Amino acid sequence: MGKKLKSLMEAEEQRDENGNPTRLSTKRARRNPERAQKELIQMQEADFDKRFKPLEADLRAQITASPEYQARQADTQVTKQIALTRGQFNRDLGRSGTRLTDRQAGAISRNQGLASAKATASAKNISRRGTRDTNLEAQAAMIGIGRDVQSTANKDIAAAAGLASGRASAQNSADAAQEGSRNQMLGAAVGLAAAFAL
Repeated sequence: MGKKLKSLMEAEEQRDENGNPTRLSTKRARRNPERAQKELIQMQEADFDKRFKPLEADLRAQITASPEYQARQADTQVTKQIALTRGQFNRDLGRSGTRLTDRQAGAISRNQGLASAKATASAKNISRRGTRDTNLEAQAAMIGIGRDVQSTANKDIAAAAGLASGRASAQNSADAAQEGSRNQMLGAAVGLAAAFAL
């Protein structure tokens, strides 16, 4: 191989700081497809480890976490809203000049307490259920993506095996054709030699 061609191949090919390929030479890949295939697989694995694995781990941690954090957040929001509503009710009552008896104030306070407990429990349950549903949908989507990747990988492996088999078959055919040509030439030479001998 000439120096110029070798330098062109090396310029096309790029590697990271660890010596792993990040870009393949098309010329070198044509010359050695098995090596190029191996390096392509290494590049894809390195890219997955660097770019997608941390995201996948983070997403997995989020979708398998308990929904209690979201339930507590919902509880806090509902408690704030109830306090605002109760304050508004008391201000409206004061503006109207209405004076409540102790019995009325107690009944209103109990009703507000029951409504508050009911609203808080409902918000927490809705939040838990929504978080679980979202997490299950995300898990199903991840499983679907994984199956798609696996299916594509299997198809690509089958295609690569087919190409390797095709190359081997073409090489065998070329070798057989060359052997046949050589035998024909030998046969013709033997025939000519026999003709001259007679």
